[in-house]
Amino acid sequence: MNMFDKRIELLEGLALAVKLKDKTVSKEVAESIDFVEYNDIPYVNELLGKIDVEKYPELKSYILDIKDCAYYTNLYLYFDNEFNYKDNCDLEVFVSKNISDFTNLVKKIYDSENIEQVFAKYYQLSIKISRVYNDIYKFDKQKIREEYSLLFNVPEEVTFDSKITILANGGFSTSNGNELACIKGIGDNLKVLKYKKEYSIVNLYHEFAHYFVNPIVDKNIKVIPNKDFLLQEAIDNNLPKTYQNINSVLYESFVRALSIVYAKGKVSDEGLKNDINWFSSIGFVRVEDIITIIENGMKNSKNFEDILKTDLCKYFANVDKNFGSSQRSRN
Repeated sequence: MNMFDKRIELLEGLALAVKLKDKTVSKEVAESIDFVEYNDIPYVNELLGKIDVEKYPELKSYILDIKDCAYYTNLYLYFDNEFNYKDNCDLEVFVSKNISDFTNLVKKIYDSENIEQVFAKYYQLSIKISRVYNDIYKFDKQKIREEYSLLFNVPEEVTFDSKITILANGGFSTSNGNELACIKGIGDNLKVLKYKKEYSIVNLYHEFAHYFVNPIVDKNIKVIPNKDFLLQEAIDNNLPKTYQNINSVLYESFVRALSIVYAKGKVSDEGLKNDINWFSSIGFVRVEDIITIIENGMKNSKNFEDILKTDLCKYFANVDKNFGSSQRSRN
């Protein structure tokens, strides 16, 4: 399976071109164009060479107006393979810009600059890297469905897909209707393609979990106790600015716990422990406890929402308010 998608590559490439090539963008602003990653290889250089930021000066205004850096990648499901916009995007992508105008610009650049030529030329590179990640993930859509169905309602029409991109780092999840995708940015790891197998698998489960967990958290946010404390505790334990609101702290704590639950048996115990320690080091200090609570709930055939409303709410109501400071002293 070819895990590359030219729609993702071009969208990331447009953001990267503004970040690296637009001389009207200050260094500070360029650094805010986050999660895109430059690799000094012929494929990336030729793709960037096709994107002339002086010829398309309006491109900068769209990239800098995007609300969330994940949208560089997440928009791909709203294009067909020839970059025609499907006109069904319900995401609030821009602060003030019009999404149709942006998608028209993307289509214009793709057609006018013959971007397809680059993707065709480096098709074998995409196959080579895909083989490595297919071997890591051993991606089985039916197995993924069965695993998530243990805790969530997964309608038959929901589809699961997995993608990788050279032009980003980090992991992303996106959906369009019933299409659900996990996107893994492999960043600057081309020289060590088998890097961090443990993290790659955990990240796959992490990203799919957002689709199910986030709406349940939003629905039940009012009944979760000690929210102000939990947020401040995470901030005091090095929580990145991206996550500094209570909904994000809960999303991330739960999906990180679920990623460990689902990855057990596929990843070494040492690898899972390293991930848990890393989660704790960036503010998600309660993941290990949450894992135990979820696993106990699963033994009693509870779904995730039931576990949240009963077991997890009970845990948060009786939270040890010295826990965070003790975690910080261990890190």
